[in-house]
Amino acid sequence: MLPAAQCHAGCPQSDANYTALDQSWRSVTTGSSYQDDYSYYAAEHPMGGVSSLSAASWYRFVAPAGTRMPTEAPGYQRCNGHQTGWLSTAHPAAGDAPSAGTVCWQTSSSAAAECSYTTSVEVCACSYDGSATTTYTYKLPRPYSSSYYVYCADEDMEVPPPPPQLPPPPDFEGAVRLVGGPSMAQGRLEVYHDGVGG
Repeated sequence: MLPAAQCHAGCPQSDANYTALDQSWRSVTTGSSYQDDYSYYAAEHPMGGVSSLSAASWYRFVAPAGTRMPTEAPGYQRCNGHQTGWLSTAHPAAGDAPSAGTVCWQTSSSAAAECSYTTSVEVCACSYDGSATTTYTYKLPRPYSSSYYVYCADEDMEVPPPPPQLPPPPDFEGAVRLVGGPSMAQGRLEVYHDGVGG
């Protein structure tokens, strides 16, 4: 069992607990064809045929498909299907409990059709390498319909949050401040003396 800070107990604890989706056609950079995650086919569409979230299995997107589900509409007729599935809810942080997610289905090139239908999913974030990276897994039932609906994958493009800003420099002898920590309440203690903090 991984430490709770790296992976919640309700999430897949190793690669033995999820199925890898590595098909290159799942990438948002791939155009249209006739893939369909609604119908079961073990090698390509293992979630097909499973209509309920409670009975669904866990999946992870891996190269060459991508590393995570996109969080913006990828466009109509992408990912080797016609209707493209993307995650309209935020990804959780590593160690969080499985979070309820919503996959939107884009059914035309119109902006109004970026989320024509939805499918409820669950999302987990774990670190299987001691917090060096975050891996996302998804509990996916079959899509909304059988008209070439496909779960898409993308590369992890999230930008890490900026480091916290330093507090203003002290302006009087003996003033103290914390610097170099992950927040303004943590860090190295500096004392202002003879016009220098240290």
